[in-house]
Amino acid sequence: MPLVVLLAFAASLALVVLLERRAVSQRIAARQIAQYAGHHRAAGLKEMINRWLSTTRNRVGESITPGGHAFSMELPGGERIDVSFADGQGSAMIDESSAGGDRRYIVRAMRDYLESLPPELTDRATRSVGPAEISLQTAPAIVIEALVVATVEPERVQRAVEAILSRRNAGLLQRDRLPEALTDAGLTQDERDELLSMLVEAPTLWRVQADIVDRDGRVVSRSVGLMEWSAESRSDAFNQSGPFLTWEDIPADQIGPDRPFAGVPSVPGSVR
Repeated sequence: MPLVVLLAFAASLALVVLLERRAVSQRIAARQIAQYAGHHRAAGLKEMINRWLSTTRNRVGESITPGGHAFSMELPGGERIDVSFADGQGSAMIDESSAGGDRRYIVRAMRDYLESLPPELTDRATRSVGPAEISLQTAPAIVIEALVVATVEPERVQRAVEAILSRRNAGLLQRDRLPEALTDAGLTQDERDELLSMLVEAPTLWRVQADIVDRDGRVVSRSVGLMEWSAESRSDAFNQSGPFLTWEDIPADQIGPDRPFAGVPSVPGSVR
């Protein structure tokens, strides 16, 4: 009798092990299928966006609506793909490896300054790809502040931040008038030139968002990437990703309303 019980126990244990191995194999297979499908979905979306770019004749900024919508495509099953573009160059570059000379020092100083601040002030204010320059019109206030800290002596930081942000908040910020405003704020010519060299009017880095929307208008899938593109860009037939530097899928349970960049200046008395 004990031998029968022992054999039954051994058989039950073997069955449990086999079932567990089968479940593990099924999970691995499901994960591989999901990765395969995700890879090809991303490749298809990027190819579709690259084809649309070829129709803009290098005028991306003029080909999107004021809200950033670029184009939509209806799918056979009734779903729709909505693609939108936004200036992706407002955040601060924190990877200094691709910068040289004084530019490397500025990138490092901006990164160190932003890392010294509370995370709630710097949410979405940094990136690790793209050009070191930042967009004058769309950079969060905290990024403007970091740039000024990295290029201007401490006693002139507050006035320089105010000179830029006060004009931008009033809708009067023009790059060709900015040198005069910075000089009035007390900056030296070297400080002014160094700061201005890090600011651009027209972005070359774009944030691209592709949403798959169901029949009821609900976003069921979202993909986001950073793309480097300018009027001088040329397509590369050997580069399947085209001008994309990053691309990621946002899980369905994390899709929510788009949040604005953080950007409250931390310098006492600076413009809010």
